[in-house]
Amino acid sequence: NNPTPRSCYNCHRRKVRCDKGQPCVRCARGGKLCTYPPIGQRIQRPRKTTMAWVANCLYTLEKRLPVPAPSASPTEPTPAAAAGNPPSNPPHQPPAGHEILVQKGSHSEYFNEPLHSRMIDQQKDIQNVLTTPPASEQDLLSRFSIYNPMGILSAASSQPCSSYFPDKQTALRLWNTYLERIEACSGIKVLHVPTEEVRICATIENPAAAQPEDLAMCYAVFFAAMAVLEPNEAHALLQQQDDPFTVQFRCKTGFEQALAEAEVLDKPTFPMLSALALYLSALQLHSRGKGIWILNGMALRIAQALGLHRDGARLGLPPFQAELRRRVWWHIISRDGRAAEDFGLQGFCSRRSDARLPLPIDDTDLRPDMTALPPPRSGVFTAMTLPLAHFEITRAVRRLGSIAGSATPTSPPEESVRVQIIEEGRQRVDELLAGCNPVIPRHRLALLTSRLAMRNADLVSRQQWLALKYRKRSDDGNDARDMLPTDQDLVEAIEVLDLALQIWGDEMLRPYAWLWRTNPEYHVVMYLLWHLCVQPRGPYVERAWATVDRWFTENREMGDGQGHKGAILAALRRKAEVLRDAKANPKAAGQEGAGVAAWGPGVLGGVSAEVDTEWNGNLDEVPDWGSFIQAFQLDGQSF
Repeated sequence: NNPTPRSCYNCHRRKVRCDKGQPCVRCARGGKLCTYPPIGQRIQRPRKTTMAWVANCLYTLEKRLPVPAPSASPTEPTPAAAAGNPPSNPPHQPPAGHEILVQKGSHSEYFNEPLHSRMIDQQKDIQNVLTTPPASEQDLLSRFSIYNPMGILSAASSQPCSSYFPDKQTALRLWNTYLERIEACSGIKVLHVPTEEVRICATIENPAAAQPEDLAMCYAVFFAAMAVLEPNEAHALLQQQDDPFTVQFRCKTGFEQALAEAEVLDKPTFPMLSALALYLSALQLHSRGKGIWILNGMALRIAQALGLHRDGARLGLPPFQAELRRRVWWHIISRDGRAAEDFGLQGFCSRRSDARLPLPIDDTDLRPDMTALPPPRSGVFTAMTLPLAHFEITRAVRRLGSIAGSATPTSPPEESVRVQIIEEGRQRVDELLAGCNPVIPRHRLALLTSRLAMRNADLVSRQQWLALKYRKRSDDGNDARDMLPTDQDLVEAIEVLDLALQIWGDEMLRPYAWLWRTNPEYHVVMYLLWHLCVQPRGPYVERAWATVDRWFTENREMGDGQGHKGAILAALRRKAEVLRDAKANPKAAGQEGAGVAAWGPGVLGGVSAEVDTEWNGNLDEVPDWGSFIQAFQLDGQSF
């Protein structure tokens, strides 16, 4: 008989050579039954199933399960209630759209921004961390930080608020610093300098006779000026006479006492609201906790109580007053949306507002006694150019957030609508920037920051749209792996982050470096790290890693008071590094995975190091976004 072309079962199991005899020599020598597999086409080994694939299947099946109906009618008590036992909790229902609420006892966290909530959805470990108040040493120190916003709720003390005022020379230097570093080109434009300068100088001359709202404005200006200075600059400004920390702390305390003395919550005024808006903007430079966003909500309520959400012309106000109200209103709206980003929130700004955007004019074009507003300065750089560019972007983002918020899993928003809104916003921003000369630092700052914000809004909104579309396809039980990241998206994200780093490194813009601390480009970095986790190889991966590493170098304080995203980015970076090292050195992948195992299961997005290193480029074996999200875990201590 011709020998069979395949080894017998015994030799195959022992991984030894078989002579394919009947029986083979090894089975005959061992006295074992020698059997061969049937002759025919070889049965293909089933594709190795990954934990990520299983997690994605479970998630899809759970979404498709109907919520069980109650067994008893609403009017009849259940047997448990009739027996005196408390009723059990109602069955869990999946969140609508992209909303998610994480609860633990009396503590809860709400998220509705698509990219952020998509990170947290289905992650029990993250949800436990989010609902557990931190008790780290850094958190304890932040309670006593000069940038802790809780002092705004202080009660008035017996000591007059003018007692915290700095000496005249220091106050004048701080005012000039504010005019040069903040008022001139930072985008924080809430004051009409010709009129406010008279009030501020009068208050500096005799602070004891000043009104609380004038003192509050001075303290807010001084606090903001100190906040934007580097330590060596602060010492030079104070001429080594006072400690910068002491001066800034006294300004903070004086501002809080001025608010308390004026009873701002019960008797708000427009000058007091302007001072509060400026103070919160300066506070946000160093404090990114949720308290800033909550206090922005308080400022928004005060603005609504003063009627700033209604256009002053409709209320019959003088043109000068109506224009200043528009500036403050849109400043608060834009800052509120920016503060909410750090906590995965969007769409909370009031939609019942008909306040028009301010005009692109300088302060010298406005006078209190004017009967009509001057025509806008088209094609000319003004003090309102950069703020208006940011307001236009804010308005576009609000429109996108409104559409995304009303979308449902069954009817995600159309991409054509998003593109139209982005293009309309880009055209208006380009018209505002038409008069900018990039040689002048202030003009260059307006050009680069506005274009960066516009490209960021475009990239992030596109990913948010994809997140909504992914949820719909997952809920329908369809495969969403065709939404894997593309090289085009990766290159665009790299270019956006490179533009941000270019601004940071520009020596001509070094005096305004404090602006970067308020805009760390969280979403772009989050997308880049996710791309590097899902596709560790590619023609642009090395460039992406160089950009990401440089960004983390520039943001060494990441995670300290930076909200939830700081910890999420740090964990994503670690995962991406593990995957990159596993690809570069497959033999050491097991050791690397063992080192990461201290984090807990799922550090590689639900895919073990062994499985990951065996990936051969087949897209069917790449963990998609849903399975990646489900296996995403964070360590409670690092959070």
